[in-house]
Amino acid sequence: MKCFKYSFIVWLFIAASAFSSAVKTAPGNIVVVELFTSEGCSSCPSADAAVTRLAGEFKDEMIVLAYHIDYWNRLGWKDKFSRAEYTSRQSAYANKFSLNSIYTPQALVNGTNQLVGSEEAKLRGLIKKASGLPSRSHSEIQATVTAKGEIAVSATSNASSNQTLNIVLVQRQGMSKVTAGENTGKQLSHTDIVRELKTFNSRDGKVNMKLPAGLKPGDCKVVAFLQNIDSFEISGASLAAIQP
Repeated sequence: MKCFKYSFIVWLFIAASAFSSAVKTAPGNIVVVELFTSEGCSSCPSADAAVTRLAGEFKDEMIVLAYHIDYWNRLGWKDKFSRAEYTSRQSAYANKFSLNSIYTPQALVNGTNQLVGSEEAKLRGLIKKASGLPSRSHSEIQATVTAKGEIAVSATSNASSNQTLNIVLVQRQGMSKVTAGENTGKQLSHTDIVRELKTFNSRDGKVNMKLPAGLKPGDCKVVAFLQNIDSFEISGASLAAIQP
């Protein structure tokens, strides 16, 4: 009788395990926070710090993409992470939200809510709300280092015809000692800096990206996300470390 009870319990455990692995609840939505920032802007360090704190707080629920724009370079300090294409991306958002001008620091949550990037409490509330929503689309990404030292990135998704698939190379941490402009004399720390962005009008995408000078594969990661062409809503985000 004891043997039967033991066998029954083992069988019940195996059956329960099989059932739990076969039935999965819908995953929560991974929130993408885009921060438009600049080393030449005196208001930006506080936003960089706020987003860094929130990234630590939300961990797997949140992806940060920090775009360094180039229009503050004219003040005497050239931000080494800045690119004109990131300014163009911010301008597209400004048109979408009918803003009178672009500004820094600006944060966007999943492409649908915009606010001053240093408004930490408000940003936290938007992240909490968005992370509680079910995921309606998905993407997967992987990256390996090639024999030539490039990063071979491959992403797959269930993108619809009105979505783009975006692949991003992100530098995990960065630091600069600023010697001119509004932040003269400050040593600035940055988190999750966008170093390269590629967009595909397809479900899948493959691209070779160059590792920024002076960095090792472990200093970077790759991100994939889907974005609606019309509404700019971001969904289906994922990230991965770069495999050697």
